[in-house]
Order: sequence, then structure tokens, then C-alpha cells
Amino acid sequence: QRMDEAIARQQIVTPEIVLVELSRVDDDLYKWAEKRKSDLFVPLTEDLQEVQKEIVNQFPRLTMEVKGRSLADPWVIGLSILRQCPVVSMERPGSDNKPRIPDVCRWLGVRHMSVADMIEEMEWRF
Repeated sequence: QRMDEAIARQQIVTPEIVLVELSRVDDDLYKWAEKRKSDLFVPLTEDLQEVQKEIVNQFPRLTMEVKGRSLADPWVIGLSILRQCPVVSMERPGSDNKPRIPDVCRWLGVRHMSVADMIEEMEWRF
């Protein structure tokens, strides 16, 4: 319920390419996301495409496909840059040879947080 409220207020957004990635595995998360498509997913606008391109050029190894779930990473970081908001993920840092979202965020000066950090920051209590 709290997640749905935050999505409706546009406090939680993600690029629409994330839905494409989720559709490849057709799991419960995809079904959940599909129901929130109109509020959760942001179109791949020209300015987002430009930022994404810069990220891929600077960090080409970020998009090395692992289980079909890495192509959206530069889009997610790019949206965070454009919206000036943190990236929320469950990823742990990688390496120089296999950078992951937290690494690229750190290198670009973009705030990265875990889902638990987001819950705490939004002051959700269960």
C-alpha cells in the first residue's frame, strides 16, 4: 500500500525499459509492475537517452548482460541524474572490470541506497 501511494505521488519512478527487462522473465514482479505501468514507468525521452548514452560511453561494461537484466542500469542512473533523486537498488558493488549500479553511482556522484534505506528515509513503519 505504501509503495502504491509513493508511486501515485511520483516519489518512485523508473524508466520504461525496466518493464521490458522484467517481461523477459515473466515473474511475479513483472505482473506487479505491469499493473502500475502508467504511474511507475517514465518514457525514454530524448534528454534521458542522451544521459544514458553518456553513461554507457563512460562505463561500457555496465551493460554487459547478465541473465538479461542489465540493459536498464544506465537508464535508471540517467533518470536519477535528470530527476536529482537517489537510485534505489539491492545491488552490491562490483569491480572495475564488472561495475554495477553502486559503483557507477559512486563514480558519478549519484546517491545510491538500498530498499531498506529508502523505507527508513520515507519513514515507513510496519
